[in-house]
Amino acid sequence: MKDMSKGNCKYRNLMKGALIELVLWLPLASCELFAPTNATFQGTKYAVVVGINDYIYNNSNGNSFGDLDFCVTDAEAMEAMLTAAGWKVEPIKAESGISDDNKAKKNDIENALRGVPADTATFLFYFSGHGYVYRNEAYIVPSDGVPSKNSSMISATELSDWLDNSKALNKLVILDSCYSGSFVDPGDCIDAVPGNIASDQISSNIDMFLRFGELLAQNSASAAKYPSTAPLVISAAGWNEESWEYSSNDGGYGIFTHYFVQASEISEDNSMNGDFDGDGILSCIEAYDYAKKALEKDWRANQLPHITGGLRDFALIDSH
Repeated sequence: MKDMSKGNCKYRNLMKGALIELVLWLPLASCELFAPTNATFQGTKYAVVVGINDYIYNNSNGNSFGDLDFCVTDAEAMEAMLTAAGWKVEPIKAESGISDDNKAKKNDIENALRGVPADTATFLFYFSGHGYVYRNEAYIVPSDGVPSKNSSMISATELSDWLDNSKALNKLVILDSCYSGSFVDPGDCIDAVPGNIASDQISSNIDMFLRFGELLAQNSASAAKYPSTAPLVISAAGWNEESWEYSSNDGGYGIFTHYFVQASEISEDNSMNGDFDGDGILSCIEAYDYAKKALEKDWRANQLPHITGGLRDFALIDSH
C-alpha cells in the first residue's frame, strides 16, 4: 500500500488573505485545434526536461522556497519515456543537497530554450518544480528563484519569448507546478476543465471531446492554409490549484506526472494504456485525457490538468 502521509505542494505564495483570481496565459496564439497529419509524426524530436528538488535560497524566516522531494524523479521518468520513444532529451536537474552551482538556474533554462537545434521538428519543454503567484502574475521557479525578486523567476511572457526562438513545427509545454493553469488561456480554448475543481463541477470526458470537435470544425478550413506553430500547453493544475507530490513505498512522484507517464506504459493487451483509439500512437491529447481521468478517480487529488494553446494534436510516442 502506498504511503500517502507525505503530500507536498509545488508552490510558494507570499500573498496574505484570500487567493486572488488570475486570468493569465502564455501570450502565444489564439486556440486552434487541427487534426494530426503524417508530417506531425516525422522529423527530429527534441526535449528540454527540468526537475528541481533543491532551491538555493532557503532561510528560516519563511521568505524562501522550500525544497521538494520528487521533481527530479518526475523529470527522470519523463526523460526515460521520451528517450525510449526516440526523442533527444536535454535534462536539467537540481538534486537535493548539492552545491549552489548546480544546474536548473534561470540562465540554464533560458540557454537551453534558446539553444534548441535548428533541425528540430517537434520540441517539448517539461518543468517540475515550484510555481509562484504574486498579485496578477504567475511564474515557474528556477533553482535560484527568490520570492522577493520576481525577476529571478520565469514569467509566462519570458517563457513565451524563449520558446519563440525555436522554429519547430510542433511545440509542447508541460508544467507540473502549482497554479500552472495560469499559463493557459481559458478564454480562447475550451477543455471542459474548471480552474478550481473545489468550486466547479467537473465536465465529462465525452463533453470535453465534443467541445474539441466544435473547435476542430470551426478551424478546419483555416488549418490547411495557415498552419499554427503556437505551443500546445498542458498544465498539471488549474489557475487556482496546487500540484501535489506523494511518497510511496517504492519512492515518490508528482501525481500528475505519474499518470501522464503511465499513459505510455504497456497494458496486458500489449497496447499503451493511453492509446484509446488503438492506432499505436500515443498523442498529446490522449496522454492528457488519460492523466485527467486518473486524477478524477484518485481520492488524493484536488487538482485537474488543463490543455490549451496551438492545439494540433501530435505524437508523443509512435510505436510503428
